[in-house]
Amino acid sequence: MSFDPKPIGIGNLATNLKRSAKVSAGSLKKVPAEVQPSEDSEIAQLAVDIRETNDKLIIVAPLAGVEPDDVRIEITEDVVIIDGERQLPISEDESSEYLVQECYFGPFSRSIVLPEMVNSKKAKATFKKNVLILEIPKLDNIRTRVIKIRKTE
Repeated sequence: MSFDPKPIGIGNLATNLKRSAKVSAGSLKKVPAEVQPSEDSEIAQLAVDIRETNDKLIIVAPLAGVEPDDVRIEITEDVVIIDGERQLPISEDESSEYLVQECYFGPFSRSIVLPEMVNSKKAKATFKKNVLILEIPKLDNIRTRVIKIRKTE
């Protein structure tokens, strides 16, 4: 019996499906795509969790093996792009052969269309236990406002 050295993906699809089923209809509802790059691309899609509070959006992305300086975050009013590269921490020996290959090393990227306009100037990113936490305040002027009609004579 031989092992298939091809990447087999990471994550628990059943858990992700259960988690996405609990998300409200008006929120983001995507089940995270495979972290491995697709056959026609050499850039992997970064897995993220996105939460929303009354005043901000919170994006959480595990970045094991990545230094904060190796990650680029670009934010506009309605899109966030996170990209970087995960470097293999050991040298590859040409005489070695993978028995199982589940970890992705190489470039990654993720573009996220935000459900609301945000204040990109007040966004803050932190790195805690190799997890990126990006907090982006919502714009105040987008909130609904009721306007009374005054009667004139």
